[in-house]
Amino acid sequence: MLLVFIITLLPVQAGAQAAPFDLAAALAAAAPGATVLVPPGVYAGPLLIEKPVVLVGQDNPVIDGGGLGDVITINAPAVTIRGFIVRNSGDSLDHEHAGITGLAAQATLEDNRLENVLFGIYLKNAPNSVVRNNLVLSKNLEIGRRGDSIRLWYCERALV
Repeated sequence: MLLVFIITLLPVQAGAQAAPFDLAAALAAAAPGATVLVPPGVYAGPLLIEKPVVLVGQDNPVIDGGGLGDVITINAPAVTIRGFIVRNSGDSLDHEHAGITGLAAQATLEDNRLENVLFGIYLKNAPNSVVRNNLVLSKNLEIGRRGDSIRLWYCERALV
């Protein structure tokens, strides 16, 4: 008895792209203390970080808040955010919308560029945090309606 198998090979498309990186899924899957490498691209905010992780942007990926609220909120201690462009926060002074809001100890925010943000970096009750080598560009508003580039509230032993 002769068996014949027909195998069909599908051509691989030139320039085929890998599936897009899902930042929210990568954060959800990361173990506490893990480092998440984020490839270049534009990612929609808001981004909520609820466990200690290190986020490292490769070639300055963008987190875009779409003009609503805080772009990134940190609710866990020992979070690092390095190498991102964070842009387009909300513009409510009453709600103190910011590019990055840190609400826990030991945040490290370095080598980021914040654009079109009301407050740049706002740390609240975030002792032992480090803010280093960030560029903050505010929203184009009257001087009296602009927030602070960096604001610290109850942040003992912070390094700026």
